[in-house]
Amino acid sequence: MGAPNHHVLPINIDNTPLESIPPYLKATTILNPIGDIVIETKVAASNLLKGGRAIKNIAKIAFIATAATAATAATYFANISEIEYRLLGCKFGGRVGQVEIVNNSLYPLEIKYYHPNNYKEYIRFFVNGQSSHTEQFNVGEDWGIKIGSRRVQCLATASEWKDKKFIVFTDK
Repeated sequence: MGAPNHHVLPINIDNTPLESIPPYLKATTILNPIGDIVIETKVAASNLLKGGRAIKNIAKIAFIATAATAATAATYFANISEIEYRLLGCKFGGRVGQVEIVNNSLYPLEIKYYHPNNYKEYIRFFVNGQSSHTEQFNVGEDWGIKIGSRRVQCLATASEWKDKKFIVFTDK
């Protein structure tokens, strides 16, 4: 089975005594949420997934609780989308501006934006090959952007910040 570090996230949501927890789950850090269980778990899961780990790893969250509590929590997390996981690590550092998409390819590319508060697609459009397009609305650096068939990324990491504008090169 291997060591649980970096791919299993035990979450003690019922204050289960440490001696009652299986040794395998005790072999890694156990999350003991003190506030909002969902938010704390989402942040911890996001940190666990950083570094390109596959989204399916999130299925290895181990809820340490009564069966009823664990079933409720597991049902919630099974319904969280991949987009939501991709945007969890996006932090807002104060930058807001228009986005210029520079498509250096020969072909049109579909661009999608995802809102950081509800993780839903905000808008989609195409940018023709060998052209650029600047949005006429402002977005924050914590928004998600999907270029063609790539994975969703935080706008802050997918762009360069220049002259109070996000510049996204589709070939980078």
